[in-house]
Amino acid sequence: IAAIKSLHITKVTRKQYESLQKTMFAWWMQHRPNIRMRQVGAKCIGFENLADVTMDDFEKMVYSSCKKTNGDGSFVKHPVTNKPMLIAFDSICNYRKAMFNLFTEAKERPSDVFSDRMKLFYKGLKRQDAKEKQEGARASLEGKHAMPLSVYAKLQEEFFKAGKFYELAYTSLTWHLMCRTDNTGHLTLKHLSTICDCLVVEFNVTKMDKEGDTLRNLRRCFSNPYHWQLDVIFCLGCYLTTVPELARNNCPLLFPGEQDSQKKRYQEALSAMLRTPDMIIFLAALGYKPSDFGAHSLRKGCATYVTSGSTGGPSIVAVCQRAGWSM
Repeated sequence: IAAIKSLHITKVTRKQYESLQKTMFAWWMQHRPNIRMRQVGAKCIGFENLADVTMDDFEKMVYSSCKKTNGDGSFVKHPVTNKPMLIAFDSICNYRKAMFNLFTEAKERPSDVFSDRMKLFYKGLKRQDAKEKQEGARASLEGKHAMPLSVYAKLQEEFFKAGKFYELAYTSLTWHLMCRTDNTGHLTLKHLSTICDCLVVEFNVTKMDKEGDTLRNLRRCFSNPYHWQLDVIFCLGCYLTTVPELARNNCPLLFPGEQDSQKKRYQEALSAMLRTPDMIIFLAALGYKPSDFGAHSLRKGCATYVTSGSTGGPSIVAVCQRAGWSM
């Protein structure tokens, strides 16, 4: 029963929360030694009484722990005010989630005053983030770029020439399914089927639908007979014919190995390929550098391409259903 209850958040999310909570606990132990902490051995695992946690302290903890730094460890400062700047707003939001997770795990509810002040604090942070972007102190686009179709095609050529068929299939499926890379890593052979002339892929769980309510939203992938680099059937076929151990030992995974490790494995392979001499030259000619792209760039790139690559593309409803976005 305890194991079932723990599934209200995923293992990856839980690890992220624990990492952030570790930073939070360290701040409280240093700046508020009078607050009692729950410890297992030398490890701090929470507060003895969450009522001792004030919003004033949380605000100070965020400002102290979320300052943006340069490569040498110095703080990034606003070009006009010369005050230290904070990291991206989306990253700061993770501290709020980690804080409320403490209440959830302790089976307690934060006070209305605490929740209301949290909303006001984050509203101010969001407006400050937008203001800094407007002033040019912060880049308008934070995070990785959407991958253009030309870069995707070139990447597939390089993977094929290097005989990296795992990466070839992983890239193609992630692009065509417009999904997150961990969804690709969790695919099994049972999730693949055919309807007429297309490959059909099912997702049982996604980030936005962890209960499987949209189980029957099938994703259809069609062959591209004009450009082999863009043909998901060809790329998947190259992979399937070179991995004879598939389905052995009753393992149904399309990409054998630990599911949670596939995302990291692919990210490392993608990063290495983007930094090869040929790719660096190719990207530079387009005004990009290898660090502009990551695994999530495929999802961004596909969504961008289907909505802007043609005057008669798919409807926004179809795109949102494909990507698993709320409307």
